[in-house]
Amino acid sequence: MGKVGSAIYIVVILAVAVCAGGCRPGNKTSNPGERDDPRTTGTARVGREYAAPVVVRKLVRRPMSEYVSTVGTVAPARSLAVKSEESGRISFVKPWREGDFVKKGEMLARLDEEETSRAIEITRADLETANRQLDLELARVERTSTDFDRAKVMYNLGQISRKVYEEREFQAQSAQISYDEGIIRVERAEKTLERLLIQMDRKIVRATMSGHLVRRAAIESRSTPAGADSAESITDLEGQLVGTGSTICGIVDTSEILLRCDVTSKDISKVRKGQQTLASVYSDQEIAIEGKVVDVSPIMDVQTRAFKVDIAVANPEGRLRPGMFARVNIIIQTHRDTLVVDRKVLQRRNNQDILFVVGPQERAELREVTLGLENPDQMEILEGLAADEQLVVLGYETLQDKVKVKIIDTEPAVAEDDSATTSVSATGGAGGRV
Repeated sequence: MGKVGSAIYIVVILAVAVCAGGCRPGNKTSNPGERDDPRTTGTARVGREYAAPVVVRKLVRRPMSEYVSTVGTVAPARSLAVKSEESGRISFVKPWREGDFVKKGEMLARLDEEETSRAIEITRADLETANRQLDLELARVERTSTDFDRAKVMYNLGQISRKVYEEREFQAQSAQISYDEGIIRVERAEKTLERLLIQMDRKIVRATMSGHLVRRAAIESRSTPAGADSAESITDLEGQLVGTGSTICGIVDTSEILLRCDVTSKDISKVRKGQQTLASVYSDQEIAIEGKVVDVSPIMDVQTRAFKVDIAVANPEGRLRPGMFARVNIIIQTHRDTLVVDRKVLQRRNNQDILFVVGPQERAELREVTLGLENPDQMEILEGLAADEQLVVLGYETLQDKVKVKIIDTEPAVAEDDSATTSVSATGGAGGRV
């Protein structure tokens, strides 16, 4: 064997020896990128379970209402037109402006009274003359009656002729007839004067009720009055001739107002007269306004495709003004003592309504629940929850049953007398599953 062959043989022998040494059991080649297995090293580590952060609220029993939510417009409950009872040229007693408050019977304007005043003066003069003439006729009646009585005695004694007797009788009868005619003239003059005085009074335009003045256009077109803050004048007819029955202006009574709402055909069957309501005016949403349904239209409005519903609301302080918009809840039914949760915390998984509560050892418990009354904001829970349990209200979206949780905050429980009906945050139209 030559030198080259000897060298190749030695290299092959060394390679075989290296491979044989590396393949023996227990002689594992170390990998700098791998960690030691604690089962082989004997240094086992202690594991830490992750806790999901949640916010909870203690469940309490309280009232719960189901309601139809809609929007409405504030309108006066009573409005009357002020009309002229006579014809003539109108003159207002002061520069009235829309929104001015007037009392019933207060004078607003006068119609031209010159002609009527002259007629009253003439009639009074006629009445005075008729009364003086009546006094003369009465004196004549008394005189002729006395003469006739004396003539009857003398005629019976044969002291006067029948012709004289008949003359005295005729004079007495004639005087009585003249007196009766005088009474008729006086009565006629008195009635004429009374009629003229009534006509004079009708020339005065007075407030037909207490309330705020509005323009006649708002009454004639039944549009929404501008309200008490308007600066528009209502004396635009000043100096013009107006006919009998012409509308001068209008008066609205805002001590009680109406909320005029539209209710869809889906919900109208649930609404009836006498139902209680809660509303919130857009300009003052901190104040809940109580009212009552007073009218439900049986006919659908072809323009809005909804039914008109009127709700009466007391307004003694005048905070609600015609034209304002309001959110309205018409209460359908109320359960006074029940468990209530916010609609947003309810989840539906595997075709089942579920909620999460925090159980012992601070672990989430999945509860399948049965629902009762519902409104756009809240749900009644009939089965699946109990009072005093801690309901998860934040952080519930990805929870699973028995998962470890950490309570990072607790919301205050809702007061027992805080009904769901005090919430008027529906967004218009009938909301929720009502």
